[in-house]
Amino acid sequence: MPKAETEPKAARVTRPRKPKAAKAEEGEEGSEGEEEEKKKKKRVKKDPNAPKRAMSAFMFYSMAERENVKESHPNLGFGQIGQQLGEQWRNLSEAEKAPYEQQAEDDKVRAAKDKAAYEKSGGPGRWAEELARLAAIADAKDAVVKEKAAAKEAREAAKEAKRS
Repeated sequence: MPKAETEPKAARVTRPRKPKAAKAEEGEEGSEGEEEEKKKKKRVKKDPNAPKRAMSAFMFYSMAERENVKESHPNLGFGQIGQQLGEQWRNLSEAEKAPYEQQAEDDKVRAAKDKAAYEKSGGPGRWAEELARLAAIADAKDAVVKEKAAAKEAREAAKEAKRS
């Protein structure tokens, strides 16, 4: 027999959280040393000249039918429209899917040709060289900024020494 719903649910007991500053003072998790490790790594920029991947048959269907779904269901959000399109795609017969699958096959051929031409022209290696060049420029700018900041601190320290 199922339990009666008349029993009150147990209240969730939580302890108050400590601010990060308090954690750092006590040497708990979240101290400054660990925060440096948690910093996100910079994402490598994608080569803007890289070829686009081939689209799937569903993507071609989705592009063709999205406006129709929007018109017939104007109050649906973006995700709900995607769900509706997925449901429609699953209910299509093989014959109805055929034109979209043919478009996908044609797009695979296009993508393969584009990729071959990109790699023949130096492709990813050339982009890596460009990124290295840009990183070197950024590092040089950072070094100049740090030098200026150090010089400013030295001037301020000298002024303080004169005042005392």
